[in-house]
Amino acid sequence: MNLHGNLGVRVGVGSLAVMVLAGSASALLPTVKYSTIHSSATSLVPGGGGLRFGATSGSLTAFDRPFRSLSGNYWIFSALTNSGATATDEFIVAGLMGSESAQVQEGVTNLDAGRVAESASMDTKLSINDSGLFAFTANLSGATTDDEVICKATVGGSPSVVAREGGTTVIGGATFGTSLDSPTATNAGRISLRSSLTGPPTAQNAAGFNDEGGTLVFQKGVTVPAGQAGGGTAFWENVFAGDFHVAANGVDWLALGDLTGATTSDGVVAVNNTVVVQEGNPLPGINNGTNVTTLAEALMMPNGTWFARGSCADTNDWLIMNGVDIAETDDLVPGGLPGETFSDSLFAACFFTMAADNNGNFVYGGTTSNSDPEFDAVLVYNNQMVVARQGDAVDLDGNGLLDDDAFIDIFNNDDIFLLDDGTLLFTAELRNSASASIGQAVITIVIPTPGAVSALAVAGLVALRRKR
Repeated sequence: MNLHGNLGVRVGVGSLAVMVLAGSASALLPTVKYSTIHSSATSLVPGGGGLRFGATSGSLTAFDRPFRSLSGNYWIFSALTNSGATATDEFIVAGLMGSESAQVQEGVTNLDAGRVAESASMDTKLSINDSGLFAFTANLSGATTDDEVICKATVGGSPSVVAREGGTTVIGGATFGTSLDSPTATNAGRISLRSSLTGPPTAQNAAGFNDEGGTLVFQKGVTVPAGQAGGGTAFWENVFAGDFHVAANGVDWLALGDLTGATTSDGVVAVNNTVVVQEGNPLPGINNGTNVTTLAEALMMPNGTWFARGSCADTNDWLIMNGVDIAETDDLVPGGLPGETFSDSLFAACFFTMAADNNGNFVYGGTTSNSDPEFDAVLVYNNQMVVARQGDAVDLDGNGLLDDDAFIDIFNNDDIFLLDDGTLLFTAELRNSASASIGQAVITIVIPTPGAVSALAVAGLVALRRKR
């Protein structure tokens, strides 16, 4: 299981009141949906026969990245549990929002003629569509010559293999290789994926496909992305595993990878095979005008909205959405504390998460100049307000009160999505008032309407100033 690196620094904390009002709008109620705290009912795996999330109570590496369908009615995630054996401890949980349940158990669920997923082989990248069809990667038990697969299933149904190591592709003489990843279940019910290839020469041995391998999207060493700096005509040299994203319409796509040629300008983000960010070149709209040196992450939402983030030669960090500059290092934190800016002094990348709904609303996360490292990471909504901050209290038992001695400690990188009704879902590590780690959690916040957002931001800051 590929759990993303998280960010955070632990030191002593201040008063409980300060932790409750840590600079986000205090009327928002972060509510724990699932956790690894075994004394809490939130740790029970839905449909998991009494198993609990986390190998032990307080585990910090249980929940992986959640994904939503286009409408947001369905969602999916994978997680580790206390099954007692690494061969059976990973689950895929999916379903309608509010009625999700365990769908696949590593080492137990029949994926193909009695073959099951081997230990830790179900990758981070999952997908689910508006009909409840989901797709995932697995490494099957049994023969190693055909064990790498992409599977699909409908919520409540049995999985089946749609792409297999050694299986044929639309490329003549090329079969799927030993690496298959990046599955997307489109709303048409077809699966997109990236795969290494067996058959072609090394310079051409990877490709992205729609229609379970029936439609070629790009091929390493063959496909030339448009829009390269200086009118370049380099080929794709590599699209990184897990970094081929296809929208729910099965048409729009994003890839993060390298081009052939000079290594100082080969890193690119491309949308529909047109380069939108290229290493070694300025990024339009970014104030400093220096060249991009690092591409940290790029994502596409189910509706085709895309994000990228990275750094420039002057160490300025940036985040863009659909090519528009959203945030940079040293910008004032929208709705943050007086004079608070985004800062990479404790976390080199500065920005660590990003998501959007289908209506143009967005959320992103960054670290700030707050002098107290217990409160220097925030989630910002629409560049209007801070909707969550490291140190915020959370409702663990669901009673509507922040009385559980549980607080956000570390936001997990890119483990987040935003729904059209304002529901924000993300994962984070939790601590108590003594600054001791108590577990990991899936947390929801309902963001109010835009008019109420401004009022809440002001109210939260006023309350904070009174308490500090």
